[in-house]
Amino acid sequence: MSGLKKNDTEKSIKKSSTLNMTEGNILKLILVYSFPLLLGNLFQNLYNTVDSLVVGNFIGKTSLAAIGSTASLIHLLVGFFNGFSTGGTIVVSQFFGAKDNEGIRKTVHTMVATTLIVGIILSGAGILLSPILLRMMRVPSEVTKQALTYLTIYFSGIIFLIFYNMATGILRAVGDSKNPLIFLIISSLLNIVLDITFIVVFKMGIGGAAIATVISQAVSAFLVFIRLKTSTECYRLDWKYIGIDFSILRKIIRYGFPGALQMTIFSFSNMFAQRYINIFGADVIAGQAAFQKIDSLALLPLISLGVGITTYASQNYGAGKIRRVRVGNEIAMWLSVLITVVIGVTLAIFAPQLCRLFNNDENVVRYGSFFVRTASCVCMIRSINEVYTGTLNGVGNPKAPVIIKLSGFVLFRQLWLFVVTRFSDSFFLVGISFAVGWAFGNIVIAIYYYWYMNKRFGKLEKVKEGE
Repeated sequence: MSGLKKNDTEKSIKKSSTLNMTEGNILKLILVYSFPLLLGNLFQNLYNTVDSLVVGNFIGKTSLAAIGSTASLIHLLVGFFNGFSTGGTIVVSQFFGAKDNEGIRKTVHTMVATTLIVGIILSGAGILLSPILLRMMRVPSEVTKQALTYLTIYFSGIIFLIFYNMATGILRAVGDSKNPLIFLIISSLLNIVLDITFIVVFKMGIGGAAIATVISQAVSAFLVFIRLKTSTECYRLDWKYIGIDFSILRKIIRYGFPGALQMTIFSFSNMFAQRYINIFGADVIAGQAAFQKIDSLALLPLISLGVGITTYASQNYGAGKIRRVRVGNEIAMWLSVLITVVIGVTLAIFAPQLCRLFNNDENVVRYGSFFVRTASCVCMIRSINEVYTGTLNGVGNPKAPVIIKLSGFVLFRQLWLFVVTRFSDSFFLVGISFAVGWAFGNIVIAIYYYWYMNKRFGKLEKVKEGE
């Protein structure tokens, strides 16, 4: 493949399953790319959401609290790799925009080789560290045993999840957001069937929920593997090329490490924040677990838009079309504002009804509604983060968003929790730490974005419609 000529490369890149975002109407391209991505993210989130729905209604609030208490721990151990995977996606996108077929091939096979190695390490680390980390988080004793059961099974099959995330990152980097959607629909529907079968029919408890998740993730990983293996396009997976190209790996790390570090530190921060929540007991933990699932679903449009603008910015940056990058950012920002107004109002009005989907206990519903309504107050501010971070990542500046997020959502939030808990045992002051951290960090990143883009690329110039 190293001998491919430029015209061969261009033909390969123009295949129908890819999307060239360097030409055409900007709004249409962002919507066409992001909508399948949104549906894909929706079905991916159904894994743990369905687990929580079935567990909360058929086993009880203690089991729901057990799943809720594992979220930050899972994100801690998986988050670093997901940041690395994002770096690979950016590198593939830039090679794609530059029509560099050989660069795409090397990046794909380096990512696959690294994923296999990291997957084995993560599985062992997750199983060994879970008991220690649960104690550090002050998880109540009545919750710990079930949480440990869930984590042990979950981490046994974690390689399927990270392989899927890596492989779909490759597909999305070249504009293919449709095939990942199809694979997720299949695996998510399978997860629903298995959850009901294992928990409701066979009474396997929280372990049944974990087994259902692992099996479903294995199916999605297998499907995306087949897609890469049988493709005739520039990102085709070929066993004879699997290996690590260290020049490519360094580039992936350069783009991905800041995000990986960010996600790891975020997860550490969430773990310590969870410690403050855990002292209020199982009702509060269960309420927060319901909120986490509702919040993760509510944020999907913004996350999808953020990934979409990252790919869009990466491709156009690789093609040298900086003016087009900036116009795309403005369009994505207006879309995010419209979306978040609708989401925020809906969450505020229907918070109790949404929480009751997970558990009917009045205390669980009350605490869950508080978390949901608090998050709805800063929903629009959070949209700023996704769009500006996506654009900055796409133009090769992943470090600044990490620093800003860490200063706001991690340092400022932890400082807030440390101070308020020294002077008060109020649940309200602990509960709003989430909103306070996001508000501070996202205002700063908006200011930084305009300063950086003007400094590096100059003032925004007018462009023709759809340029």
